[in-house]
Amino acid sequence: MNEWHAPDVGLDHLLTDWLEADAAPRAPKSLETAFVEGVASTRQRPAWATTERWISMETRAQLGVMPRVAIALLTIALLAIGAIGGYAIGSSLVDASDGGGGAALTYTKPPGAIYRHPTDGIGEPVRLTGDDEVTFIFAWSPDGTRFSYESRPDPDGLATIKIRDADGSNPIAISEPFESPWGAVARPYQAWNPDGSRILWWAPGLDVVDDGPGCSNPGTFCGQRIWSAPADGSEPARVIGDPALDARSPLWTPDGETIIFAGSEGNGGRYGLYRMDADGANVARIGDLEGSEYAFDRSAISPDGTTLAVVPGHGLPDLYLVDLATGEETLIAGSDGDEVEPYWSPDGSMIAFSWLGGFNDPAQAMLYDVASGEVISLGESLFVVGWSPDSRFVVSGEDGVVAMVDVTDLTAPMVTEVEGLTEAFVPAWQPLP
Repeated sequence: MNEWHAPDVGLDHLLTDWLEADAAPRAPKSLETAFVEGVASTRQRPAWATTERWISMETRAQLGVMPRVAIALLTIALLAIGAIGGYAIGSSLVDASDGGGGAALTYTKPPGAIYRHPTDGIGEPVRLTGDDEVTFIFAWSPDGTRFSYESRPDPDGLATIKIRDADGSNPIAISEPFESPWGAVARPYQAWNPDGSRILWWAPGLDVVDDGPGCSNPGTFCGQRIWSAPADGSEPARVIGDPALDARSPLWTPDGETIIFAGSEGNGGRYGLYRMDADGANVARIGDLEGSEYAFDRSAISPDGTTLAVVPGHGLPDLYLVDLATGEETLIAGSDGDEVEPYWSPDGSMIAFSWLGGFNDPAQAMLYDVASGEVISLGESLFVVGWSPDSRFVVSGEDGVVAMVDVTDLTAPMVTEVEGLTEAFVPAWQPLP
């Protein structure tokens, strides 16, 4: 199986290690507020919260890796003035029906509401959430008839998981208010089971003190637990799994019988992959792959449920496949940059992900062909956020602009913007019933 590697840049690694040890970057306390108020933003590395994500990234891995502290300082300055550079990816426009097979393209945008984009690209977007709540995080049910989302009274308030019908009607709350992990993950962190009857999310556990020696490190999730609740709100939400195991980023296997998640024994230590039954019983480790800080924060399971695409996190930001039956791992993309946020195509033939390097050049969308093992570049200034339902388009979100990359011709993939959509955050296709 072919691997994609960039040349080693030892000096930059030494500088990065020294700077991280002696001058760790600090984000301003008002980062979330500044983001919500001033930025129609994009994803971060690798959990939509790290500083590298907010700045243009290297695309060819021929230049060195910029020390992260410098990236952090520049990012804070950019956020302070609310200015993130735009990009141009082509003059051709497409409407929201392309690639959706009749499904609607949905997204959030400032000041914090979910919208359904007009399928003809001409009409006005339809607001799906209330005027009295703020949200940037949502997830569709498998059949597309409902969506869950994180509702807050204001950007700094406690979060509640709510559910609405696809047209925005019938809101119900399925959780008590809690401190959201939004600061550590600005993408959907709710997971619907395949039949749409239950929802998982991760949040602080009850009576948990997250003051371990490593808990102040960025990207850790001390005190986090996986919560489960019926989607109809008929029962209170409860913590499932090992109550002593820090846990996050749950995924359902396609048969709905198993939950895959990232876990740690606590205090910001090493993180590994785990599995448990749908009710939280029989927690067990999967393989030996492990990482730290942002470890396994966004993984993708193959449509047949046999294989997981993962990024072990800080110190090992490479893309691996993990066989869920044996735990065996295979490196499929590794470089001096960061391979982040894999998305498996609905037909199971490809994995799209983003590559982030230094800060002088934009992020780069990449494609891994499962059959051949080849890794292909889809172009610069593209950050992958998903697939169209027909597996024809890789969806990119960058600086509030949604674009689609047609992968039917990989010799010259066509990149086009979605017409009339320039403030999108967390774009997602509504699944078809």
